[in-house]
Amino acid sequence: MRLFYDHLIDKTKLVKLIEEKGKDFEKKIGLHKVLDEIIHAAVLDVIFSHLDKNHHKEFLVLMHKNPRSAELLVYLKLKAHPQIEDKIREKIGDLRDKILKEI
Repeated sequence: MRLFYDHLIDKTKLVKLIEEKGKDFEKKIGLHKVLDEIIHAAVLDVIFSHLDKNHHKEFLVLMHKNPRSAELLVYLKLKAHPQIEDKIREKIGDLRDKILKEI
């Protein structure tokens, strides 16, 4: 499923690593799922670190309603941080580099 932030995430190197190192199809699928979960948790960490607690529930309701909506980024730019996209890119870039370094 595509999410509102997918265009901000460059998973190319990590996907390539999974495809090279994965032993069989099921393990590769599992690794892709774990990667997506780690990225999702990191993105939510960035969002909730910048979004006032008063808006957490509202954001979650909006995201649950339509997780693909580009309007979620508009909301976050207004309520969390004007450069939230850059914050997400930076966090995921650091995460990617850390994973690649450890493997």
